[in-house]
Amino acid sequence: MDEQTNNEQLIDNPFVPKEGLISAQDPIALNIEDKKLIEIIDEWVDENKKKFNSEYDLDTRRKENEKYYFGRQLKEKDKKGEVKTYQSRYINNEIWESEAHLKPLALSKLPDFKVTTTNEMDESKQSADDLTEVVNTDMKSRKRREVLGLGFKHNPIYFIGVIKAIWDYQKNDYDFIIVHPDNIIFDFYASDKESTEMRVVAEYLPITPKEVLMRFPDKKEKFLEEFRKEKNINTEDIPEKAMASKIKIMEVWFTWFEQNGDKWERIEGTLWKFNKVMLKKGKNPYFDYSGEKRLFTYKDEKKEELPLEQLQMMAMGNEMMGVQSQQVFRNYFKDPQKPYILIGYEQWGKTPIDETSRVEQEIPLQNSLDKRGQQVDEMIDRARGKHIWSKLGGLKAEDLEELDMSDPEVDMLVDEDVNKVHEFIPGEQPSAQMFKDKQDSADKIRAKAGVQAITGEIQTDVATTNQIAREANFTRADDLVEDTINYASEKMAQWAMQFIKLFYTEEHLKEAHGADGSIIYKKLHRDLVDDGMEVVIKSSSTDKLRAEKLAKEAAQLQMIDPLSYYEDVGLTDPKGRTKRLIDYMADPLSYSMKHVEGLETTPQQVNALNGQGSAEALQAIMMLTQGQQPPLPQQVDQGYIQTLSNFLESGEFAALPPELQQMILEFAAQVSAMFDQTQGQMGAMGQMQPQVPQAPQTPQQPTPQSTAGVPQIRQGAPNGSPRNL
Repeated sequence: MDEQTNNEQLIDNPFVPKEGLISAQDPIALNIEDKKLIEIIDEWVDENKKKFNSEYDLDTRRKENEKYYFGRQLKEKDKKGEVKTYQSRYINNEIWESEAHLKPLALSKLPDFKVTTTNEMDESKQSADDLTEVVNTDMKSRKRREVLGLGFKHNPIYFIGVIKAIWDYQKNDYDFIIVHPDNIIFDFYASDKESTEMRVVAEYLPITPKEVLMRFPDKKEKFLEEFRKEKNINTEDIPEKAMASKIKIMEVWFTWFEQNGDKWERIEGTLWKFNKVMLKKGKNPYFDYSGEKRLFTYKDEKKEELPLEQLQMMAMGNEMMGVQSQQVFRNYFKDPQKPYILIGYEQWGKTPIDETSRVEQEIPLQNSLDKRGQQVDEMIDRARGKHIWSKLGGLKAEDLEELDMSDPEVDMLVDEDVNKVHEFIPGEQPSAQMFKDKQDSADKIRAKAGVQAITGEIQTDVATTNQIAREANFTRADDLVEDTINYASEKMAQWAMQFIKLFYTEEHLKEAHGADGSIIYKKLHRDLVDDGMEVVIKSSSTDKLRAEKLAKEAAQLQMIDPLSYYEDVGLTDPKGRTKRLIDYMADPLSYSMKHVEGLETTPQQVNALNGQGSAEALQAIMMLTQGQQPPLPQQVDQGYIQTLSNFLESGEFAALPPELQQMILEFAAQVSAMFDQTQGQMGAMGQMQPQVPQAPQTPQQPTPQSTAGVPQIRQGAPNGSPRNL
């Protein structure tokens, strides 16, 4: 898989030239003799490989870590015949299990980034906000998470994890890929994991000869000559099978010092070579060395670039007063950077790789755990005991071979006294101390990994002890994630800014996630990245984990508001969630209609409950109770009639003054007549419709009573006065 991945990386590698030579005027041309540079690189690679293996035994230790991580230690012994057929093959791979707990913990909440700017203009602030949303969405995407996760898993196995920033010319966008640590050689004398501070970083790239010819066509003759030598091919035509075979070329990023007079210039370069053939060399292509000339003028003490019309006028020879020029460089980084982001944790200031790792420290305990587990497994197998038979009973060896003493259906008949012929020796059971020793080894492995209290593997009856253990492990996790995931994420975000500022010459449509979780798209151009912009971590993954943990504890004590809770646990749209929670607690029915049914306004909700027209009827009733005559509705439906009838039989209507009651009854009669005209001879609601009560003659007249428990609205008399039918 690694070989295929590296091959795909090479095919899409932005640094591999498509065709042609770098001209002498090219700003990234490198004026160093090929033969001399190759000799220096080869000597450096050999020296550093020998140093890492002689002083650190790096290759052997990496293979050992890999073997135990994947639980392959017993397979090697099996192949060598060191394990008997009857011996236990017991393995309890606690190393793998501990790492399986750590990775999701480290990647569960990736850090939040913020792009800041020193420019106080609203346009620059908006650009910074847009970049913040795009960078955060990109760094938390599945693709970036997979790269970070694999680099994190590589670190304790190979003592380093390697992420590479590339510009993909085919996709016209930046990307981040994993480089397997076996395929890369670092500067042994570098004191830390900052790749830019190393003199040289060399990477082996698996590729086929055909792909080399495609990427480096100008070096065809020299490459094929070198390839024939390596494969001992004496014919002019190289077999197709050989052309499709895998070879490795080397990509090298190096620091070179060139003398200019009495001064020395530091040059960051890169090259690709196959054995002694230089395929390509030049300065670091991820940096703007020449810049571009920009014309500007000052208006109201603010610097403004000249508009296109004025530029065209100047191009035609027209001079303009107050115009100044400035060389603009499209760089986020101050200096060229080697595109390798290294994930390390146990460095000691001696080399760029870790001195040791948690996996290497856990291997002796894993051996002890496996050994004790095998002993327990074998003792349990032997616990069934042994049957010993005497020849006095007439049994022969071949008879015993046919007997299955574990079969409950097997019975034995002997001539002599059974006590003289047969004896059973019971097997020894594993002791409690053996089980305890086995458990202790497993606990110590989890303790070294720092996962036992976080995952709940170890608990005591004392709550304070458990809390101290959890806090201790979160502190370890904080430090581990800060030095690995947060560090790598921040470097990736910085590289994203460099690529945007250098290569986004055309608008790129980038996906971003809004505060409510919705997907939006931002148009990015390199002009949006000001010189004063900086991308920084707003909140780290461990900050968010701790905030989530504290929020949940505070919620159990009912000492946190819902908005703060949703923000701390990292849920999308915290304000919207808070609003919906308050609506639900205040009125579940309104909540259902508003947030489930999508009925936002009160009239919509009233109509949903009582039918169409209910809201209009309520408005009419409100005007009538205030002594105002409402306009007759354009259309009277079931909801309008039902709402009006409900009001007429309510205590609120009975408490109104007689004159208002009379006005309302007259209005109800007109509405009932309109409804009857629409519905025909069926009446307002047939036999179930409410009836309009007789208007009271005096204030002391009793309030209207419903007929059969339900008042009915009927059509009024011709003069508009209500009547009962």
